[in-house]
Amino acid sequence: MGRTGDLTNTLTELFSNSTDGVFAIDTNGHLTVWNEAFETFFDLEISEPGDNIFDVLPFIKGSQEESFINEALDGKSTVGKNLLVPNGSPNTSRHYETSYSPITNDSGGVNGVVGIVRDVTHRKKQTKSEAYKIAAEDVATVSPLAMAIHCEGKVVFANRYAAEMLGYSNEEEMLGEPILQFIHPDCLEVVRERMKKVLVDREPAVALHEKLIRRDGVEIEAVVAGLPYEYEGKPAIQNIIRDVTSSRKAEEQLKRNEKLFHQLFSMSPLGIVMLDENYRVAKSNDGFTEIFGYSPEEMFGKKLNEVIVPEIYQEEASLINETTGGGKVRHIESIRRHKDGKLIPVLIYGVPVRLDEEIIGIYGIYVDISKRKQAEEQLRIRNEELDHFVYKVSHDLRAPLTSLLGLINLTKLGTNQNEISKYIELMEGQINQMDGFIRDILSHAKNLKQAVSRNEIDFQTIIESTFGELDHLPQSGRVQRKTNISGEAFYSDKWRIEEIFRNLISNAIKYSDPSKKENHIHLEIVVTKTAAVLKFADNGIGIASEFLPHIYDMFYRATESSVGSGLGLYIVKNAVHMLEGEIKIESRGGEGTCFEITIPNLA
Repeated sequence: MGRTGDLTNTLTELFSNSTDGVFAIDTNGHLTVWNEAFETFFDLEISEPGDNIFDVLPFIKGSQEESFINEALDGKSTVGKNLLVPNGSPNTSRHYETSYSPITNDSGGVNGVVGIVRDVTHRKKQTKSEAYKIAAEDVATVSPLAMAIHCEGKVVFANRYAAEMLGYSNEEEMLGEPILQFIHPDCLEVVRERMKKVLVDREPAVALHEKLIRRDGVEIEAVVAGLPYEYEGKPAIQNIIRDVTSSRKAEEQLKRNEKLFHQLFSMSPLGIVMLDENYRVAKSNDGFTEIFGYSPEEMFGKKLNEVIVPEIYQEEASLINETTGGGKVRHIESIRRHKDGKLIPVLIYGVPVRLDEEIIGIYGIYVDISKRKQAEEQLRIRNEELDHFVYKVSHDLRAPLTSLLGLINLTKLGTNQNEISKYIELMEGQINQMDGFIRDILSHAKNLKQAVSRNEIDFQTIIESTFGELDHLPQSGRVQRKTNISGEAFYSDKWRIEEIFRNLISNAIKYSDPSKKENHIHLEIVVTKTAAVLKFADNGIGIASEFLPHIYDMFYRATESSVGSGLGLYIVKNAVHMLEGEIKIESRGGEGTCFEITIPNLA
């Protein structure tokens, strides 16, 4: 018995002792398996596999048998006619019946053909259908596949494998059962069409995936082929069935796992990149693109260290690769470079990918921690401000209180009404100063905590109200104002807009230049559908250029003549920030100051 590693031992043992000649060929027609009966029938001595079947049996070359073999290679089971093999004289010629079946794999592809040859010389006078019936039933009995024959819709033959597959204890129990009871309702229409084609047209039904129903109601998956057959002179069908339930479930689970992995990889908000064993990018996800700006196509085949790692972090990145490539999970906080050159703080995880204990790649997982870093920086700034704030509050509140106590004592000792009136006036000034300071502190706290609201803004009313509120300032009477308001309706946070106007107009009055013949402040407001541009221009004492970088700092005073709390411009800057706007300043010492503020229109 000759054989190759391409056929299983089961198939070899199955036909080794058969009285029929059995052989198998691959898709190129080369012999892979044959039994002794095959060699005996055709007087052959085959020592090694690999010979072409048409060289071994040259008399079938160009005959109908060749077409039958080719049809089987195309996936169709075929039954040969009466094969007459010359053997010297007509009296010694032999008659054979042949059948050919494709060898299919799990995906339905053809790997080769099994041929069965039965010597029917002794019953040559039997009808073709009777001869084939005997051969087919004999093969079905020993076949490792499930086989069943049905005639007029009832099972007339079943082998052991068919009975076991469909939940019967033996073959006899299946006899007489309606064949369609084993077909799932989803497949009934297709099966009926296939049966009609086999019964009426006498054409084989190629192997097709179907759902079957066992005797106990359990659904199974199977690949079913149908061959035309004749049973007691009536058209019948021989079905060859392979149970693929386990393989289908495994296939579905594999697809499910692949789908879950794909969704996890592709839709993760984290930046994920998969590196091969050479540390080159095999795959990257949308999260990676969002963080670094590089598309998967741009990253494919590249080395990460050459694309997103800044020069000063090259050694660190190489160490991560080496450690992870050695099988250890690494995580580190570091800096990587965006496509546009911007540096991004990230948390990096290096995770090894194993296959049978072998490291075949690395997952790089990136978490953008820019917002966390910004929050940490804001917290640091707030802590510094808090320390400064506590000191300034204790100093700027205690000093006026101390002055008030001194003035009260002087008032108690004074006898002159004019002196007492002067002391009271001084006390009033201290109280106003302390009140202004407290108000600025409350404004700052409110600006940090209060959510942004949406109100229609009447700029003219706010301007009139602000100047009226500031009438008590000594310089207010000598500052001329000019207002120009134009454009669309404007919507924003009324309280924050009022705070911006109050502080900037207050500064223009407090820091007017007494040496100039005329002091003025010009207010120009232009509103579009998207934003309002507010300009506050005065000709006061101005701010020297060296002080400009610090004017928005908490408690900063740019001049010795500063009389406020040092919180005014700090409050303005934070209010503009909360409104998602921008603020610019132009100022020169002795010439004046101009603030330009752009605030989105919430209309």
